[in-house]
Amino acid sequence: MTLLDVAMSLAAQSGNELGSNAMTVEMKSTFMQPLRGKAACIGKIIFATRSLVFVEAWLRNEEGLLCSSSTGTFKWARTSVPPGS
Repeated sequence: MTLLDVAMSLAAQSGNELGSNAMTVEMKSTFMQPLRGKAACIGKIIFATRSLVFVEAWLRNEEGLLCSSSTGTFKWARTSVPPGS
């Protein structure tokens, strides 16, 4: 589940031109089959607002078979500006 969370968070961050971090608000994962061997995980933004982003991720084995999928809602964290900047 951590790999899916990280993939979705990175996808969410890629959609924010300010480069803010994305914090997980909600996540649902579905496991289809055990993962054996190497894996590939891809995250994709489905929809975004000014403060939230909705993301999906898929985890596939080295043969390309889907092992797990996940959907999530992320909140863009406000970046703090150092005093005097």
